[in-house]
Amino acid sequence: ILDISKVSFLLLFTTSMSIISLKFIPAIIMLTIYSITPLFVGLTNSLIKKSESVSLKFFLGFILAFIGVSLTIGVNWKMNFLGVFFAFLGVLSSTIYRTTLDYLTHKYTPFVVSNYIFLINGLIILLFIFPFVFKNLKLGSVLVGFYGGISGSIANIAFLYALSILGSTNVSLLNMLNQPTVILLSAFILKEKLTVFQVIGIFLTILGITIAKNKK
Repeated sequence: ILDISKVSFLLLFTTSMSIISLKFIPAIIMLTIYSITPLFVGLTNSLIKKSESVSLKFFLGFILAFIGVSLTIGVNWKMNFLGVFFAFLGVLSSTIYRTTLDYLTHKYTPFVVSNYIFLINGLIILLFIFPFVFKNLKLGSVLVGFYGGISGSIANIAFLYALSILGSTNVSLLNMLNQPTVILLSAFILKEKLTVFQVIGIFLTILGITIAKNKK
């Protein structure tokens, strides 16, 4: 519990920073800043693991993927310093969270780690946050929170299983597919039109990840 409580706090802090940053910057700016997390994870792993060095191929692939993500979500660089600051704090805490999980998912099963993360964070929120927001809760908020909690827990278990097999650097790179996936799904399900820049962005993201990922 003590081991996992450290990453529980990091996940809670990362999520909080992303939400707070949205008060100052648009979501697309926040998402783009968070998409540089793989670079920080790769650099951190290269420092703490002699077997996992950051190569020129990794940098080239990451840059291509980053440009691809930026094109896909159509970034407008009107930024607020505070928002950028909070987003980068989230990136740093996410980096520590992911690299620490490399160790934890080999010591404990991903299911155990994920369960304790949600239980510990649930207890923290129940004791220190819930009493202050209880009066302002509405049914819509509760339903969205319930859906987000269930889908988030399933996604987190899958994320931890993947991380235990592929390592934090590769999983962080694959996370860059989030934005292109949403864009593609919105095109098929919501019948939204894809722009030329989005198509190029999706192609560059996939190409960049393919180049950057480790052989493992």
